[in-house]
Amino acid sequence: MSTNDSWNDKNTSGSAYKFSLFELSEKLASKLSPKRLEHSHAVAYTAAAIAMKDGVEDVLPFVYAGLLHDCAKYMWGDEFIVFCESHGIEIDEDEKKLTSVLHGKVGAYLARTEYGIEDEDILNAITHHTDGRPGMSYLEKVIHIADHIEPMRSFDMEPPLSEIRRLAFENIDKAIYLMDKAIIDYLSGVGKIITKQSYETVRYFEELLSGREKN
Repeated sequence: MSTNDSWNDKNTSGSAYKFSLFELSEKLASKLSPKRLEHSHAVAYTAAAIAMKDGVEDVLPFVYAGLLHDCAKYMWGDEFIVFCESHGIEIDEDEKKLTSVLHGKVGAYLARTEYGIEDEDILNAITHHTDGRPGMSYLEKVIHIADHIEPMRSFDMEPPLSEIRRLAFENIDKAIYLMDKAIIDYLSGVGKIITKQSYETVRYFEELLSGREKN
C-alpha cells in the first residue's frame, strides 16, 4: 500500500487537525519504514471500522490516532531514554529496562509538537497503545486492540487471533482482556520483561468483566 493509494483526499482533516490525512501519511513516510507505515495504515483502518460498527459519528480521531500510534518507531533502544530525558518525559524502571515501550510516550510528544495534535484523548491513546491502562477511554481501547488485531498481525495464541478479532467488534473489553492476558502468558513463558502496567491492565479488565457477570 503506497501513500498515494491511501488517504488521497487532501481535505479530509477539517479545522481540528493541522494536517490532512494525506499530508500526515506523507510526513510519516519520510520517518517510518514502509512496513511500519503499512502497519499504521492498517491500525487506522481497523480502528475506524470498530468505531463505525459501534455507531461513532466522528471517526477521524480513531484514524489519526491509528496513523500516529507508532510515529516514534524510527528510534531504537537507548534513543528513547535520551529523548525522554532531554524533553522532560518521565520514565519508570520498567521502561528503562524495556525501552521499546517508550515509543508510546515519545510518540504522543511528537504527535503534539510535530503533527499538531491537541486532542488529549488521541494523545492518551498513543501513549498507552502498547500496555493499555486501567480505565481507558473508548478511543484508547480501540487503538490498543486495533494495534494487535489489524489484518497483517499473526499470533499463535489461545484463544486464536480470529476469536479476538471477532470479539473486538462485539465485546471490546473481553477482547482486550483475552489479548493482553495471552501476551503476558507468552512473554512470561519465554522469560521476557513484562511491565507493571500490563499486569494492571489485565487485572482491571478481569475485575470489570467479573463484576458484569455477577450483575
